Amino acid sequence: MVRAEISYTKEHFAALSDKKSKMSPIQVFGLVFFAAAATLVCILSLANGKKPDVVSVVMAVVLWAAFVLYCWLRYISSPERLYKIYCRDFPDAKIKVAFDDDGFILKSVSAVSETENLSMYSAISGAYERNGFFVINLSGGSAIIGHSEITEGTPDDLRALLTARLGDKFRQQ
Repeated sequence: MVRAEISYTKEHFAALSDKKSKMSPIQVFGLVFFAAAATLVCILSLANGKKPDVVSVVMAVVLWAAFVLYCWLRYISSPERLYKIYCRDFPDAKIKVAFDDDGFILKSVSAVSETENLSMYSAISGAYERNGFFVINLSGGSAIIGHSEITEGTPDDLRALLTARLGDKFRQQ
């Protein structure tokens, strides 16, 4: 049996962030540089009284659109934003989770709601461990458990249980 009591912080939501999928500053600079260069080619063509070639226009539009999309995705998935929304929707929420060989119980209590769910491990679509947190993905969201929040058992116990019950759906990063 492994039990944990969780009070979410920004660090919990940062555990959801996959740093490998983010562009490096050099990649972002390259994207902006080429978008600006394609835009400059179009502007210079117009300044010389010529019609810009289609390739430059399409390249500028696509690269700027990619940059705007990248910025938007970074914004909507930022740990600070996710934490702020969570605090707004579930003020003072406390989560208790208990894992055993057969399944797990997830109980959430906040100022606006109280829920308790008993689930089988088959309800977990995937799980991983990263930077001192276990992230367990369920159909309705994720449970994020810090190593220090485990009140019964140890992180090693939870890791062994998730490995045994989830197989390849659990990974350490």
